[in-house]
Amino acid sequence: PPPPPGAAHVAAPAFSGAVLDAIKRSSYEAIPVAEVLGLLDAVLKSHLATVQTKSYVLTALAKLAAKLPEGRAETAELVSQYASSMSLELQQRSCEYASLLDDRWAAVRPEALARMPALDLAAIKAKAGGEQTMSVASSDGLVAMNGGQPVAAVDGGPTLGGFDAPSAA
Repeated sequence: PPPPPGAAHVAAPAFSGAVLDAIKRSSYEAIPVAEVLGLLDAVLKSHLATVQTKSYVLTALAKLAAKLPEGRAETAELVSQYASSMSLELQQRSCEYASLLDDRWAAVRPEALARMPALDLAAIKAKAGGEQTMSVASSDGLVAMNGGQPVAAVDGGPTLGGFDAPSAA
């Protein structure tokens, strides 16, 4: 359920203090790792943060751990807090990221946590010759596309960008 009216104003000081301090600084001044982790920890502990927001924070923590070795132990601890979460989404992310932050995955960690490029539907269409139906993710779920036009919703269809049989056009 949505928070009651005015609740965002009550919780805002918990986050805005650190954010405002960062804004007041020179744009080229480094923010200490402990301060960044503290802010992300505050978001994770907030009762106003949704599961999706917490998922984003867990992803941000995993990516920060790959780039900032001095905060890796604290980051791994924050990520592992959700290994027994009641939310399956948070639990799965936590376990996957905690495993990825383990030293045995150090060789693949930078590539696994690298920025993912945006899906280029035009390039996929060009590769496929524009004649096949493909499934893409949208805000409405998985949608079958034919020639760039949505044709039907797909329940449990192929993976993102996977192709079905050619359409009968």
